[in-house]
Amino acid sequence: MPDVALHQSNRSVPISDHATELTNDGLNHRSICPMGFMRPSLKRSNEQPDPPFSDVLRERTMRLHAKAERSGILADILRRNCDRGGYALLLRNLLPAYERLEAELSARAAHPVLGIFAHRALCRSDRLRADLRNIQGADWERSLPVLESSTAYVAGITRAAVGNGLRLVSHAYVRYFGDLSGGQVIKKILGKSLSLPSDVLTVYEFPEVDVAALKVKMRDALDRAERFTDDPHMLVIEAMSAFEYNISVSRDVQDVLARSPRLRHAEA
Repeated sequence: MPDVALHQSNRSVPISDHATELTNDGLNHRSICPMGFMRPSLKRSNEQPDPPFSDVLRERTMRLHAKAERSGILADILRRNCDRGGYALLLRNLLPAYERLEAELSARAAHPVLGIFAHRALCRSDRLRADLRNIQGADWERSLPVLESSTAYVAGITRAAVGNGLRLVSHAYVRYFGDLSGGQVIKKILGKSLSLPSDVLTVYEFPEVDVAALKVKMRDALDRAERFTDDPHMLVIEAMSAFEYNISVSRDVQDVLARSPRLRHAEA
């Protein structure tokens, strides 16, 4: 999990900035030129075939993935320097994004690419609510604020749903692959560093599905995604934006905790 408040506007990253980064990496620039077919290829020579699009997404977002792990409350978690209140505030501010993403994906359950990400086993909202209730108590919605960066994240997902909604696949990639992979590491760290019982870490559990098989289907869907658009490059840009939204939420949770010590004390 993978990952506002009062200074969101200072952290927004224009799409044009991402595009500049992508064209300055020493790869095949013609494949991501502003005109024509914008395949974000990792191809290093004309003799090598293009890699699967899922590999493209992973390669292009690798820097931001690493940045997310070094930023905000997520970095505190990985350093075992987070308390229950901080973790609860993070969950509270990821919940609206999950709810919006799940609603948009559910409406497209029959889509040949997006449908797999509407799989019931991937839905995290109910588990997030249960974890929040068990960590923070029944009044968690009142006691934990929704920060501006969380609201901005939801708005970004809503914009991604415009038109055919294919850009939602980029947000699903960031959220769900994060939960299925890195989220398992976070679960172990939280269980040990905060002595959290399993009933407050259910967001990282996927008991209803073969996770390995589901990951294969998700990667297959990602690989198909580029065939459903004339501009696959924008799916990469959207995934980069999704990471930036998560980084912003993570940083702002950390900042708010520093200014509001009372939020650090969740109910036992």
